Amino acid sequence: MRLQYLLEKGNKTLIRYIGLIIDEINPPLDCTGVDSLSEDQLEALFSEIPEDWDFTELENVFDSETITESFREQLITYINKRNGRTRN
Repeated sequence: MRLQYLLEKGNKTLIRYIGLIIDEINPPLDCTGVDSLSEDQLEALFSEIPEDWDFTELENVFDSETITESFREQLITYINKRNGRTRN
């Protein structure tokens, strides 16, 4: 499933799909065409992701072949902020 499609459908659809990835029912998200998310979209995306997850656990959520470096960095920054860490 393409992340861009889920973003167009809205946060409820995104949240539902992420929950199914976490439950290992859906395949990872194809991130083609997504360079960044709004704060609202990040909140929706992470609402179903366990708070103790780090980027290594998120590799099952996002297709590593289609994620851009800028999107990867945004996710890492968000995770670090959410977990009270800062990057050096």
